[in-house]
Amino acid sequence: MRALSVGLVGLFLSACGDDGVGKLTDAPPNPDGKEIDAPTSGPVKITITSGSTGVPGVRVLFQNADSSLVLSATTDANGAAVATMDAGGFVTAIDAFPRSFPTGAAPPSELQTFAGVKPGDELVLHEGNGATSIVNVRVNIPLDGAASTYRLHTPCGTFGLSSGGGSGSGSGSGAPGGSLTLFDCPATADFLVEGFDSEGLPVRTLFKANVALAEGAIIDLTADSYVGVTDATFMYTNVPQRFGVLNVSNTVQTTRGPIYEIFGSFDVSNGTGAFSSKAPALIAGTLSVTSTSFFDNRSIHNVVGWGAATNTYTLDAGAALLPAFTGSPRFDVATHTTSWTQAATGATPDLSVHTVDLFRPSTGQEWSWTIAAPFTNASVALPVLPADGSRFNAGAEDNISIFDFATAKVPGGYDAIREIVLAANQDDIIIGPTGQVSLQGFQGAQTKPTKTTATTATKTTKAVKATKPRFFHTHVPAAPKARL
Repeated sequence: MRALSVGLVGLFLSACGDDGVGKLTDAPPNPDGKEIDAPTSGPVKITITSGSTGVPGVRVLFQNADSSLVLSATTDANGAAVATMDAGGFVTAIDAFPRSFPTGAAPPSELQTFAGVKPGDELVLHEGNGATSIVNVRVNIPLDGAASTYRLHTPCGTFGLSSGGGSGSGSGSGAPGGSLTLFDCPATADFLVEGFDSEGLPVRTLFKANVALAEGAIIDLTADSYVGVTDATFMYTNVPQRFGVLNVSNTVQTTRGPIYEIFGSFDVSNGTGAFSSKAPALIAGTLSVTSTSFFDNRSIHNVVGWGAATNTYTLDAGAALLPAFTGSPRFDVATHTTSWTQAATGATPDLSVHTVDLFRPSTGQEWSWTIAAPFTNASVALPVLPADGSRFNAGAEDNISIFDFATAKVPGGYDAIREIVLAANQDDIIIGPTGQVSLQGFQGAQTKPTKTTATTATKTTKAVKATKPRFFHTHVPAAPKARL
């Protein structure tokens, strides 16, 4: 039922200056030096795209904070709709991306709501990546006496290279290399060759920047030199007692994308833990992105930090983690509100995102409703939709489940991510030279007991089960392209 993969992680962010999403510019300074109040009313725009194409004809409801209707509109040929609104309202898209079942049956509806919108917002819903580019190349690399096998890391994937797979200009018979098929690579990419000894341990690396990629090209690296590997260490302090094992992944990336990734899992003792791994020698101008996962009996916690590449990463987990969930999220039909309980200690979240799944036995109607909202007192209220959306308002007979429930703390707060929070992917998480995002997703789903009715209607979507929260659908370091 849920179609958008948000990785709120996928999310974010400039705390100041360029807003990082290419839509809004900072206001000019006031000449008299006084602070200018933000406008209380102004245009709010939403654009819905699939691939590179706008989605027309989508119903969009613009509502004030008290759910009163501002405008009911449909998106134009560019997938856009706009209304003049006061700050704090809701924008809801209904069935932004039309679905169909092979059987011809009507699929469940999907609603997405941005809460707490502000004048000037340019909200985005998006799915798909558009056309896929494919480039076939051959790579020749120099032989290294200490290496038994080789691996090539690129922004579009990692490939094994054969010890005798090279051919073409600049290489002798039997040189290492191989033929590669690259998907969705940039026109120029950075390559990292990794050599392993007979025991599978990395011993040498070769980095080549600005490699031009074209169909049928022979990429000759045989004149380049290997260097030795180094040690990368990740250290953690003040880890709460409930976490016994941590998982860490680290990606080194350039402006053209990720070029190297390492993983580790290690035990925590007395609030501290550490992990070390062989890694390529530091490359000037690269960014290091470290994602650490913490698991307890209710939550998945994830802290993503980035900065200039270094051999040592440290994290004070106690300061970075959000307050632990102390109970399941609950939906109250009378108030249209999802609420939850959490511990008194931890970093205060900036926002929450979750999906409410609903099924109405008397009619067989089934729908999901995803909402992103600023964090306020551990509760989020859905808007009460007007006439042309009233069939989606929860009722007493409905069976209700909550999925993909998560909270997050991001640089710049909810304002920094609101416009793209329901369309964010991993390209959006890293903006600026340094930063840190803290995420927490509830492990499980709250289900309202099924009511007995006279109807024979049955729910058609997958059974209720524990799921990863949407912010964790994509492994954080694997996809982002650095913005230095």
